[in-house]
Amino acid sequence: MNISFTSSPAFILLILIVAGGLTWLMYKNTKELLPRTPRILLSVFRFVVLTLIGILLLQPLLNSQTKVIFPPIVAVLQDVSESLVIQKDSNFVREEYPGLLKQFSEGFDQDEYVLDMYGFGSELQPDLSPDSLTFEATGTNISQAVNSLQNLYQNQNLGAMVLISDGIVTAGSNPLYTIEGVKQPVYTVLLGDTTSQKDIKIKEVLFNEIAYLNNEMPIKVKVSSSGYDQANLKVTLSGGGKTFGTQNISLGRNKAEGEVNFLVKPEEVGLQQFIIRVSRMDNEITYLNNIRRIFINVLETRVKIALFGGSPHPDIGALRKAFDQDESYELTEFILKNPGTYYNDPKNYNLEDYDLFILHNFPNSGSDEAMVNKIAEVVKEKKTPVIFFVGIFTDLRSMRALFEYMAITPKNYTQKSEEVIVNFNKDYRNHSTYTFGENWIQWMNSSPPIYRNQSNWLEKSTAEVFATAKIKNIELDYPVYAAKLSGEKTWFSWAKISGESEPIVISKPAILRCLTAGCSIISNG
Repeated sequence: MNISFTSSPAFILLILIVAGGLTWLMYKNTKELLPRTPRILLSVFRFVVLTLIGILLLQPLLNSQTKVIFPPIVAVLQDVSESLVIQKDSNFVREEYPGLLKQFSEGFDQDEYVLDMYGFGSELQPDLSPDSLTFEATGTNISQAVNSLQNLYQNQNLGAMVLISDGIVTAGSNPLYTIEGVKQPVYTVLLGDTTSQKDIKIKEVLFNEIAYLNNEMPIKVKVSSSGYDQANLKVTLSGGGKTFGTQNISLGRNKAEGEVNFLVKPEEVGLQQFIIRVSRMDNEITYLNNIRRIFINVLETRVKIALFGGSPHPDIGALRKAFDQDESYELTEFILKNPGTYYNDPKNYNLEDYDLFILHNFPNSGSDEAMVNKIAEVVKEKKTPVIFFVGIFTDLRSMRALFEYMAITPKNYTQKSEEVIVNFNKDYRNHSTYTFGENWIQWMNSSPPIYRNQSNWLEKSTAEVFATAKIKNIELDYPVYAAKLSGEKTWFSWAKISGESEPIVISKPAILRCLTAGCSIISNG
């Protein structure tokens, strides 16, 4: 620890001289007014104070250094794929090897090293321990495991990697190229048998996790062969006690992999199990990988969403992109072209068919009030969830028919806006349905300023306020994000404010939770 000055320390001598001179001038004529002892004490105090003031004018800086030592981290990547236990030394791998791995981990001095163990198959598995080895992963992707480990420790003191595997890669790029980019030393340990065994297996099944009733869905099955000169195989897809199809495929030394395609039309709603089997060959090392089970959620129909927009806007593109990523949603856009006219006229559609309404900067004039009233009728009848994005051109007076479904509603309407910071409280983490993690809340609270409509927004008596506005680091009680219970459904009002100059970013899980629980979200912009 040391002290430095922005100006030359030589000025301290001048400060002492000036402080002494001023003190002498102040007390030289006080001999008859003050006794000797008080006069000396006051003179000393005056001198010290003047000296300190002078030194502070030199802007002294107190410098301190703290040295923190982080012990190096040794990361162990343990292959837990099933190939390790379908070979001749499988008893060693299952019974003896876990004890050796435990002995290896206990050999590290905890004061000098930090040992972190991970399992990997097709993806990285944290918190591995020698007592929890199962060797049940269906694939081996070494490059993905190494890359994931580098991302985890990119800002930490990673000292070395220990890679334990049989080296049989079934997915990803060549691990040699990945390891070349690793700055830390990588120690490899060979485990199991690298000899190619006779085996027929289902390498991969590609399918959509969501399908629709009586709509054909594709299922692609990739099959591989090793150790056979010629293998004439049959691949069968079954489920629910019936067989959907059987296809033939020929593999061998010249063609070690192949694929077959099935088209299935689900006939029942709900989570359905499908079983893929490939025929067996003599002397296979295992028959466990000749069968694969997949689960597909069959829906009766898609969730239909009606998006009403006051004008074309980047937010609408972001919403469309979010819904396009999930085939279970069907989005129809009704964007205003001129007051009262649309690019796609909603009169040609039945609003009662929709499961969610999104109003983005809509309505923006009195001519849209009739459409708002129609939407309000559907919401009242079907308890349809609604998401509101209130922009700077939104006509709040024309929205009055929907006010009863909002957790917060405007009073004393105004078109003026102000910049605020959204301030989420931590109670939002504990909500039974709409729950976001701590990182998400911190990210929202540290986001750039957004615009808030300056109308007096009031929460309903049954509303729970999860976020308020903050202006110049002053927390205000302006409701920004609130929920209220309406009948058997939770209705949300989201006063998340987005400026017209940049598109809003909406968390997809929030939309999904809204659809499943029936909510109403309002966003002021």
